[in-house]
Amino acid sequence: MNKDLYFSRLKGILNPEAFRDLTLACFGLGSGGASVVLQLVGVGAKNCILVGPEKLEEENIIRHPLGYSYLGLPKVVGLRRAVLDRNPELQVETYQKNLLDEDFLPELPGRLLS
Repeated sequence: MNKDLYFSRLKGILNPEAFRDLTLACFGLGSGGASVVLQLVGVGAKNCILVGPEKLEEENIIRHPLGYSYLGLPKVVGLRRAVLDRNPELQVETYQKNLLDEDFLPELPGRLLS
């Protein structure tokens, strides 16, 4: 991937280097969250965390940015594939869990603030 070309359309709008050390995190990967993630993966961040318990169902397809080829997959799996298709150098962690699961919530604060 040629980073100069990849980020060339952002010149004058934002500086990808300013986002380099940030971690993008999205909790809930419905049509809104997934759309936002797909836009943010091109800002220059190197890390991304995707969290959501659901699979992509047929009733999601009309509004969700993932299409029929992702049907039945966990949204974290499908969105990870789509994100890496846009930015193959991004490090993506996925958790197919609900944010409020008791065994998941305690591990988040330190991970996001480090």
